[in-house]
Amino acid sequence: MMPSGRRRFPNGVVEGFYGRPWTHSARLSMISFLGANGFNIYIYAPKSDQYLRSAWRKAYPPRMKERLRALMGAARESSVDFVFAVSPGLDIEYSSRTDRRVLLRRLRDVTGMQCLWVGIFLDDIEPKLVHASDRHGFRTLGEAHVALVNDVYDELVRDGNRLMFCPTYYANDCLGKTAPENEYLMEIGAGLARRVDVLWTGRKVVSTEISEKDVGEFSRVIRRKPFLWDNYPVNDYYGDRPRLNLGPFEGRAPEILPLLAGYVSNPMNQAEASKIPLLTLSDYLRDPVGYSPQKSLAHAVRRVFPGTHHRVGELLLDCTRAGPFDQCESVELRRVALELMESFEDPRGGERWKAASLIFESKLRALLDLKGELPMGKNEGLLSELEPFTTKVKELAELGIVCLKLARALRDGQRGLVRQLRIEARRMARSVKTNRVQALGEVFFDDSAIEIGLPGTRMESPLLEFCGWSLKASKVQSARSRGA
Repeated sequence: MMPSGRRRFPNGVVEGFYGRPWTHSARLSMISFLGANGFNIYIYAPKSDQYLRSAWRKAYPPRMKERLRALMGAARESSVDFVFAVSPGLDIEYSSRTDRRVLLRRLRDVTGMQCLWVGIFLDDIEPKLVHASDRHGFRTLGEAHVALVNDVYDELVRDGNRLMFCPTYYANDCLGKTAPENEYLMEIGAGLARRVDVLWTGRKVVSTEISEKDVGEFSRVIRRKPFLWDNYPVNDYYGDRPRLNLGPFEGRAPEILPLLAGYVSNPMNQAEASKIPLLTLSDYLRDPVGYSPQKSLAHAVRRVFPGTHHRVGELLLDCTRAGPFDQCESVELRRVALELMESFEDPRGGERWKAASLIFESKLRALLDLKGELPMGKNEGLLSELEPFTTKVKELAELGIVCLKLARALRDGQRGLVRQLRIEARRMARSVKTNRVQALGEVFFDDSAIEIGLPGTRMESPLLEFCGWSLKASKVQSARSRGA
């Protein structure tokens, strides 16, 4: 069970990703979702909000301020704590009294709107003092950060507010240093006001596993319980090869919860789709010992795709479920494609080939229908988020159908049809490869991202592999015909 105590255990989401931000309506929907599913905190910290990061000194224009006020009101109605976090680390001058006054003014602006919890996030910045005045005024970056955060703490927390802080080194293994040898974190632990919450992402920036040992190691250095910022199901790190992380939360030991000050998930750019894995997090937080990732995921899909639509949701999940925890996707489709290729040359495999081709075709037909069978009108936001991925699935399935026809024509010795289908398959394959969305067993993690905790996985879709095989087989047969 979740930790008990005088204050409720903070758990929910941090909107802290890079890239396209959520819309106002998506944020309102997420806050309502949080309140209805046992969550109680929403941290507003989108990296794309210039008024939080690159232009943090500027106050919100009136319309944006009213929207922020509306979010805070919706959070109160849903019994969700709203946390407003500023990220001034790109250019703040820590020794500047003017910058400190501006930062306090920005935070007081929101505390005046009954936002009782604020944050200072100094993540993803240069791990050094960049201003000459700061290098003269402080010995280290850690000393500068302690001075800034404690100054804000002294001014705001005495008025009944609460403060959280995201340090520059926010994982056990981060920016080339491990927690026990990290002088910056030691200074944070020794100097930071005791009641300031310190955010932490686990063993890595993206942690596939989080253990008691991981929590203890970081906790000892910062001298308090860390507040977990779980970088899942966030998907901004895929860059120009977008992918949905729809799998369940895994690898979080049940014993870690009492050791934490709080737990927030960093969701995807797709707010509605994020609710699938977030429902599994809700199950884990409610009963970490009895939590079953796969059972929880099945239940989540039925919640998001109710009634007769849950089978469509399950098929969608099979096409888009790969992520940091589990890179398996479209496993059965890959198995059948392999069976088809192996039985093609088997002189005694006529029945084997026929059976495999029929199974393969039925799976491709189901994928072709996927986009059209999604429940229209039920959740337009979700359908809009899924559209790029269902489009890619349809393109791959259409290519698979053409390549299956090519393989059948090869077996039947229909040379004219083979030439025609080979041209069509090549054209379609070129088109599919220009669509860089990842789906249907196409799993690419950038090798350079291994250092932040991602697996080094690079897999082609089984349909692209089948296409390559069928084109090669047709080329071989064509060469044989010319030789004869």
